Amino acid sequence: MGLTAHARALLAPLAVAAAACVAVAAAPSLGARAEHAAPELAARYSTERPVGPAINSFGIDLMRKLEGGNIVVSPDSIATALAFAGSGARGPTAAQMARVLRLASPREFARVGRLQRTIAAAQRAAAGTSTAAPTLEIANGLFVQQGLDLRQSFLASARAAFGARPKPVNFGDSSGAAKKINEWVSAHTHALIRELFASLSPEARLVLANAMYLKAAWQDPFAPSATTTALFHGARRSAAMKLMHETEQLPYARGNGYEAVELPYRASRLSLLVVLPVGQSIAALQRRLGATTIAGIVRRLTPEPVRLTLPRFQLAIRAALNGPLGRLGMHDAFGPGANFSGIAGGEPLRIGLVEHAATFSIDESGTLASAATGVELAPEVVRLFDRVIEFDADRPFLFFLRDASTGTVLFAGRLSEPAA
Repeated sequence: MGLTAHARALLAPLAVAAAACVAVAAAPSLGARAEHAAPELAARYSTERPVGPAINSFGIDLMRKLEGGNIVVSPDSIATALAFAGSGARGPTAAQMARVLRLASPREFARVGRLQRTIAAAQRAAAGTSTAAPTLEIANGLFVQQGLDLRQSFLASARAAFGARPKPVNFGDSSGAAKKINEWVSAHTHALIRELFASLSPEARLVLANAMYLKAAWQDPFAPSATTTALFHGARRSAAMKLMHETEQLPYARGNGYEAVELPYRASRLSLLVVLPVGQSIAALQRRLGATTIAGIVRRLTPEPVRLTLPRFQLAIRAALNGPLGRLGMHDAFGPGANFSGIAGGEPLRIGLVEHAATFSIDESGTLASAATGVELAPEVVRLFDRVIEFDADRPFLFFLRDASTGTVLFAGRLSEPAA
């Protein structure tokens, strides 16, 4: 079974969608790996409504809002950072963020963190019984403006659900603050992501960050000697790529408009699900694809002898998510109506920036991936006026550039016709 002409744009999204079900957890933050998650978390999570399907739905919806051909994102990382911020949101802001994350209510924000800590604990247990188990490292960071008085309820939730403790930062030195957070991200992604924030606002009051690193070996590695160079037939163009080959018994499914194969990773419950369109375009398949569809594909997987061809590839992304999140319906958190009063008292806060970065690569031995998401919160300046004058300069007008200290007009003009 070889890859069809439409596989190129799908590999990145579905690789990440599969990882989103299994791949990240919240650890004690700010320098500590996910090594101390409480064992009782697993028992607690098992009694709660699972939020994994909601994260999957959110990730698929988000991918549809991202422009471009090849895409890689971490729905888990993004959902965790937003749920962390959402735990301090109140009223319509919290409800809207929960809807975008496909959660039943804001009460489930903490469940996102607990779910990830449960997954991390399970993976650490697997690593304790096999040196071949994947390396999974995660962290949540809480970077706070020096002197900002955080509410005790928010601090308690940060510790219990997200494993994060506050670290003071001087956002007045915006470049220094960005450097400090970027160094934290680099440390927790093994330098795969060196820069999450190009800049931060000097008005920022806190940044909530999530970082993850995954290195996993295939259960059945590809033989490097079998790798060939051949054309990969993309949706818009064809080009030569390194194509890996193997014939193994693998979980396989075929249904209406698709065929799928699952590649398990060694000594873990992690796997890579690859879905190819059959008789339709990749765009048409992605429009039909949802978390329920993926769950249905997984249920249909049965062991079959498969001759597999898969390209070696590396993908990376760094993007601001304000626009895509807004198109998903998350408006209040970015605007003057934002309510994050559960984080701190005093001046009102809003989300100024949501940044995301991710890397994903596969070769004959396995997969190397990383992701980081940062949420910047800054004050929302609200001005109230009794009366507002409308001034619409949408018709001819005069203008004068003057020196206010002497009243001297340095430039004067008239705009009577449209001008570029």
